[in-house]
Amino acid sequence: MNNLQESLKESIQVSTANLFKVAKACCWNQFSSNCVYILSEIEDTEENFHEQRRRRRQQNSLKTPQTLEQILPTLEEIYDNLYDVNLYIYHAKKRITLIEIQYYPISSLDSAYAEKVRHRAPMFHSKITIPPYRKDDEEKFDINWELGGIKHRWKMFWWWRKARKMIQNYGKER
Repeated sequence: MNNLQESLKESIQVSTANLFKVAKACCWNQFSSNCVYILSEIEDTEENFHEQRRRRRQQNSLKTPQTLEQILPTLEEIYDNLYDVNLYIYHAKKRITLIEIQYYPISSLDSAYAEKVRHRAPMFHSKITIPPYRKDDEEKFDINWELGGIKHRWKMFWWWRKARKMIQNYGKER
């Protein structure tokens, strides 16, 4: 393994460990340290959040999860074009955790800014998507909420109902 692959591997391992810390603080799920990864490019789009999530879920269902060692050559190939790298838990099970590595390419940046950051190392972040129905920072949620399920649909039903009432009441106050 060359120095670049070692550096990438270390950055992803550190980001994965940080991701698990955040997930354990926010979610009630049990996670496996047995991880596989999928790779996705962050695209600039005019779609709303729900459409982006639906499209991303469809695309990810077609991808074959890979080990960190298998995905490193692909990351090394695009390394010079990496600006921002975000790790998300895409699907957590007791025996395996699927982590999505989303990257934003330098080529998608404004050309003037791209020239300024072209020679910088990419930024690595560990993130968790929070469901809209989460009431407060203390409430733990299912890390797999984006994949759907009966509990998610039930919570979304009540959240939409509450949001609709707030919108209706707002219109009456004016």
